[in-house]
Amino acid sequence: MNVTRTLAAARPLTGLRTRDLVAPVASGTATLLASLTLTVVSAWLITRAWQMPPVMDLTVAVTAVRALGISRAAFRYTDRLSAHGLALRCAATARVNAYRTGPEPPGDRAGGTSDTEGTSGSAAATVGDTPHLQAVGLAYGRDHVLGITDLDLPFGTVHTVTAASGTGKTTLLLTLAGLLPPLHGTVTLDGVLLTDLDPELLHRTVSYLPEDAHVFATTVRDNLAVGAPDAPDDLMRATLTAVGLRDWVDALPHGLSTVLADGPDSLSGGQRRRLLLARMLLTDAPVLLLDEPFEHLDADGATELEGLFTAPRLPGARTRRTVVIVRHPR
Repeated sequence: MNVTRTLAAARPLTGLRTRDLVAPVASGTATLLASLTLTVVSAWLITRAWQMPPVMDLTVAVTAVRALGISRAAFRYTDRLSAHGLALRCAATARVNAYRTGPEPPGDRAGGTSDTEGTSGSAAATVGDTPHLQAVGLAYGRDHVLGITDLDLPFGTVHTVTAASGTGKTTLLLTLAGLLPPLHGTVTLDGVLLTDLDPELLHRTVSYLPEDAHVFATTVRDNLAVGAPDAPDDLMRATLTAVGLRDWVDALPHGLSTVLADGPDSLSGGQRRRLLLARMLLTDAPVLLLDEPFEHLDADGATELEGLFTAPRLPGARTRRTVVIVRHPR
């Protein structure tokens, strides 16, 4: 009864209907019956074999054991497909409904005002291919203000923020990326508020590299292609050369096709940072926000990568970008 009440209570959020449970329950029941029948027939064979029953009885029993063994596996596979498919659909529906029914941002509430209003455009606002990033009176933080800053970064600017831990460096980047709302002030691209941009356009324009970005347990190529699925191998190799990983990749058994079986544990801390930086440079985003990109590198390695951003041309998909780097003081 508790399960029934829980399912009924979750129905508005998950969209789960009773008929959606028919296939998973039926396949699960068939799997259970096949397993029980297999156990019974196998037990009969074991207990009766010494009695030398008729050959026909043994033949039928042996055939039944084989058939039940195969059918149990088939029913189990069907059970997993139907049950997992239903669970994933309900999870996706619940996520969408949670966002739709969640609280509105302060600036969007009826009758409310926000300091981020004033330079807004239409819902279909766009930015150019060389956007101008600005922050005016930007107060950033989550529950309280961690800092206030003004930024004026024409396209192609490389700006570094050096500050100690706990001062809000990551929060600043999240706010500039549009992933956190500013507590006060505005963040704009070409004069358009980030909140007025289509989320997909914003994601294509501003690419954020968190300090704990994930390395997947797949090939080197697939890890690099996370933000640039169409990047050719030649561009990947050139970018890996720029970040100092070309020799490492060439030494791998299958080069770019080598699977990093242990994900991030397949790499040293420095290799991981270089690989993640290469991933970012392969994206087509004109604005890059990098959180501690030189962490876990020795002094020479950090100096080498810093030189990439002071050079006239950047490696990767774009030779010029706006780059904001946050780092600890050395």
